[in-house]
Amino acid sequence: MKKSIGSKKPGVFGFLKGTQTQGFFQNFASSCRRGNRVDKLRDEDGFGPTDMCKFDPKVTVDDNVDLMRPITDYEVKNAVFSTHDDKFPGPDALILIPKVTNSEYITNLRPISLCNVSNKIISKVMANRMKGYSSLGNCDMANPILPSKGLRPGDPLSPYLFIICAEGLSLLLNGGEEEGNIHGMSERVPISSELGVKESLDSGKYIGLPSLVGRNKSPIFSFLRERVWSKVKGWNSKKLSRGGKEILIKAVAQTMPNYVMNVFLIPLRLCEEERKGISWDSWDRLCIPKKFGGMRFKKIQDFNIAMLVRQAWRFITVENNLMVKVFKAKYFPNSTFLEAKLGSNPSYVWRSIFESQAAMVKGSRVRIDNGRKTSIWNSPWVLPDNSGHITTPMPISLSKAKVCDLFEIGESCWDTGLIMDVFNKEDVENILSIPLNSRNVDDGWL
Repeated sequence: MKKSIGSKKPGVFGFLKGTQTQGFFQNFASSCRRGNRVDKLRDEDGFGPTDMCKFDPKVTVDDNVDLMRPITDYEVKNAVFSTHDDKFPGPDALILIPKVTNSEYITNLRPISLCNVSNKIISKVMANRMKGYSSLGNCDMANPILPSKGLRPGDPLSPYLFIICAEGLSLLLNGGEEEGNIHGMSERVPISSELGVKESLDSGKYIGLPSLVGRNKSPIFSFLRERVWSKVKGWNSKKLSRGGKEILIKAVAQTMPNYVMNVFLIPLRLCEEERKGISWDSWDRLCIPKKFGGMRFKKIQDFNIAMLVRQAWRFITVENNLMVKVFKAKYFPNSTFLEAKLGSNPSYVWRSIFESQAAMVKGSRVRIDNGRKTSIWNSPWVLPDNSGHITTPMPISLSKAKVCDLFEIGESCWDTGLIMDVFNKEDVENILSIPLNSRNVDDGWL
């Protein structure tokens, strides 16, 4: 045994100690960076300039002079003060990151040096200058771009460089169309053959989500099954106890689809696969809370609906959100999400969020404040009632009445006589039990 241990050759990391290990990893990372760096791009005919002067310039000579002028102190100050506090160091060039909450000792703080602050300031100044400008200034020839510095993800200059490239491509396409070199095509095969690219049957993903969802959804979301299986396939060989497997199922297998379930409704077939291989007891019994004798596993389909309810909640509580404006304009322009219809030819994102409408109707109630935006007959504002709606038959003359019409004139209190004349006994008790707010604020949601 001693001979075998002594004769065993150490691995590459066995020779590295102390700062040598750090130097090894730095050199390894540098070599990877050099290998992944893109210095220039060549086409099939070789590297050469692109003639862009046949297009009308989008940036005037005066605008170009303004973009090229020296950086002023005001621009630097504006760039620094418009950035979050944690992204710039103090006078000593260091910033302290707390390791724990409510840090009181210096040992609870981790000092870091923000070495790229100067580059970030320059990028911010350039980004601020480029706001409002399009691209492609007045030039005789647009020479090839040879990148010498890389941009990190999140750099403020990245969106504007993307706009420049996108607008350049748009001008090339428009120019080709005007010259008759590009014609409309209605099929993908001629388009792919004309452009010389291969047609892909997989639409791919964008920020980790399927970019296109068709009728057959199981193959599109099969990557979730493969991702979970890649994590759990080696658990049996690790000789884990039942308690260990329970922790891994809850912490890994049942949490990996969360990101996708925020946007899409997972097919029922994939949700049912979660219970395969678990023969401890019936799945319904395993999902019961522990205090009632179960193991508190998630029912993926129910949890998926709960995640989509978070998106639906924005539809009724946030008005200035871009996503809310787009969905409201397309699917429920004249009502709220609670009264919305699925509509014809809906997107799968809307179809997924629409599945949470029943849960929203059951659990959402209007909080009465000034009552000006809440309909008496169509909104769920009666708290003790199961449905939240008034049970009294609606008089035609009061079909457009708001809750504020039930207040005393000029007061923030109920008009008891009017309420007793219009509503039945059950509704009268429910309405009068709702406290009113003396402040003049819009109604909210509970």
